[in-house]
Amino acid sequence: MSGQFSTQSNTAYIAQWSQNPVLVLPAESTAVIDNTSQTIYGLAEGITREDFESSFVGITGNGRLEITPTPNGFGTGTKVELIDNATQAVMATYTIVIFGDVNGDGIIGATDADIINNYENYAVEWNPETEQYLFKASDLNGDGNSDATDADMVNNVENYVMWIDQTTGLAYEY
Repeated sequence: MSGQFSTQSNTAYIAQWSQNPVLVLPAESTAVIDNTSQTIYGLAEGITREDFESSFVGITGNGRLEITPTPNGFGTGTKVELIDNATQAVMATYTIVIFGDVNGDGIIGATDADIINNYENYAVEWNPETEQYLFKASDLNGDGNSDATDADMVNNVENYVMWIDQTTGLAYEY
């Protein structure tokens, strides 16, 4: 039988395909998915989990979100995991950033200003490797520091003298 090959086979092959889930932005969303820093920002101050899931992000493919709020609620530091329903694998993990909110409650106020001042005075420590999102949320003038100037800006936001562009993280006077 040298040189002859059989072309008949009794083997059946069945392929099962599934699309990996991907986090996407609806056309009207102001959210920004930053895959470099694994953060999601561009969200409204005081946003709820329900608003986030219904208006700011969507999923293509067979997946779901698992959201872990901070001890203070849905705000900066909230963990968002994209889960593949077919394999249960975590496809991506993001951290929510609401610029000006460093206590994780989603609201910009005096407590956040106090925390930024305490950070500058070494009374509070942020781990630059695991809490990079806090630096991002607190640097409201874009100078690379979290300091009293940023805390003053938070106070000015609370007093309606300034506002924070949640898509850039910069504070502006009205």
